[in-house]
Amino acid sequence: MDVSLDQLSRVVKAHDLRFLRYVVTDGAYSKQQCVAGVRGLELHQIGKLRADANLRYLSQGPKRPGPGRQKTYDGKVNWSALSRFERLDTEDEHIVLYHQVLNHVQLECNLQVVVVGSIRSFLHRCFFDVETA
Repeated sequence: MDVSLDQLSRVVKAHDLRFLRYVVTDGAYSKQQCVAGVRGLELHQIGKLRADANLRYLSQGPKRPGPGRQKTYDGKVNWSALSRFERLDTEDEHIVLYHQVLNHVQLECNLQVVVVGSIRSFLHRCFFDVETA
């Protein structure tokens, strides 16, 4: 990973790619070292997650009264039940898209996650964007 990050850094600096905002990566680069390195270059990474990625929902409920830390997370993502995801419209009737901002346990950051599924099968692919709102 260090070699890839060094190469990306050299290319961005050597070719004056200040306008470059996004880097699209393979699933092999969806690891903490790579994500942190891309963020260090002030770029946003779009990549593929494992189908069983360890993600958790952000707490959306009301703040609890009294002292103490507020609830940050609201359970682990169950990939076979995407009811807490927002379904997005597509032009292709055989493709289903779901969106949610989630926390990735290993990457220690929040990600915009899009799940691409097929109506015909139970297969799905998960993609992420480190740039969150």
